[in-house]
Amino acid sequence: MECLPLNPAEGCETVMVIKSISIKNPGKRTGARLTKPRRKNKSVDSPRMVEKVILVALGFAAVFWVFQSVVDVVLFQEGSLVEQLLTPGLHDIWMRTLVICTLIMFGVYAQSILAERKRAQDELAYMAIHDPLTGLPNRVLFNDRLTLALAGTDRSQRKLAVMLLDLDRFKDANDMLGHHMGDQVLRGVGNRLAALVRKSDTVARWGGDEFILLAPDMARVEDAAKIAQSILEAFRKPFVFGNQEFDITVSIGIASYPDDGEDAETLIKNADVAMYRAKENGGNRVEAPSRKPEPKVKQMQRPQVSSEVS
Repeated sequence: MECLPLNPAEGCETVMVIKSISIKNPGKRTGARLTKPRRKNKSVDSPRMVEKVILVALGFAAVFWVFQSVVDVVLFQEGSLVEQLLTPGLHDIWMRTLVICTLIMFGVYAQSILAERKRAQDELAYMAIHDPLTGLPNRVLFNDRLTLALAGTDRSQRKLAVMLLDLDRFKDANDMLGHHMGDQVLRGVGNRLAALVRKSDTVARWGGDEFILLAPDMARVEDAAKIAQSILEAFRKPFVFGNQEFDITVSIGIASYPDDGEDAETLIKNADVAMYRAKENGGNRVEAPSRKPEPKVKQMQRPQVSSEVS
């Protein structure tokens, strides 16, 4: 860490650079806020709130019903108030009201229990196919979508690409800054990637600091390179978390269908090989699998033996 004087009157700015990830602390809070992981949309009206509203309405209705019944008995029957309140007719009204309110409250409570159980099941199903840190799809959901996309590509004769992205030198920065800040960086990267791609594309967290992108329904293989280049351009803008700026670069490996593989496993493997080649070449670049032409098999000609008859 070193202090670089940007302006003698303003002091200096602390800049900490870790090769491909630089962290700047300008001393001024930017107020940038980190977007939370995306979760599936839930209904605005919570079942618990609905339950409270129903119970309050039932309470008012029961009080109004009992009050009206008491007024009718008191006004239209003879005798003292105590005698009138203890008459069999009014007692039956109270019991019916109590039974009806109890049954309704039990039904509302049972419905809330079932709704809570359904929410828990939906949450478990969601977490099974999404990354808990970024909210992006995980390997399970990505592989499922890739399999479906390959089947659709076979029928439509369109192109498909798989891109594997790795953050350059992220491990060094994560060890120096702490895992909490590293998690914020990963969430920010996931949010930016999700905002860059098309609705038909899938961005997933592959594991660690690796992300994977599925780009189906492309007219040409070159379209995948354009998408990857747009990602590199978008990552030139620093990530801001609190009062710190992070300059992050990525290495991208591309594998396209059917040129680099005809099944999910082969495409992912070739994208991984291309991504590591990009890192070996300095990072912050896009690589594709090398397509070397198949060696031509030379046909061996049989030697011609000329026999001269003397």
